[in-house]
Amino acid sequence: MIQEVRQEVLLQNGDILHTGDIINVKYKTMEDIKEQFCKGRLKNVDEQFIQLDTSEKYSATEKTIYAWDLIDIKKVSGENEKDN
Repeated sequence: MIQEVRQEVLLQNGDILHTGDIINVKYKTMEDIKEQFCKGRLKNVDEQFIQLDTSEKYSATEKTIYAWDLIDIKKVSGENEKDN
């Protein structure tokens, strides 16, 4: 039997996220004039970047956001929580 291991991430504000959680991310790159927003399922986390699965009904997409571009991260729901 194969079991998926969920990676745990401790944010500076004390919040704990796990891979599979749905999050909203606010970020701004040097090229951006204003802040950008992205919603997706947390796929992978590293000290330098986070990867989100931003797939919608008919398109599969993945977005990588670098740590130095991050402004804010908010958890929308966990992997096992139902969307309302």
